[in-house]
Amino acid sequence: MVEKHNKAVKHHEFCMVLYREQINQGRYFVHEQPASASSWSLYCTRKVGRMQGVVTVRADMCQFGLRTTHRCQTGHAMKPTRFMTNSPLMAGEIGRVCN
Repeated sequence: MVEKHNKAVKHHEFCMVLYREQINQGRYFVHEQPASASSWSLYCTRKVGRMQGVVTVRADMCQFGLRTTHRCQTGHAMKPTRFMTNSPLMAGEIGRVCN
């Protein structure tokens, strides 16, 4: 289990390197993870989040049509999610939460 976790962290760190390259080259990126994911507290994630022009927004996936079936009942699934991006337009479009 520890080895799997370490591999996941390494992969995440690699993604953050790519996002920094995207920013430095004037390109956009979008990163999505569940709002409760421990990866949001990693140093590399916080470092990218502090870069100029990068914003983090919360969205509930029910706003985008996510549904679930539980005990023969179907309904919207909230699934709180966070997005980090350097695209103001994208952030404005995806930052939707349920009432």
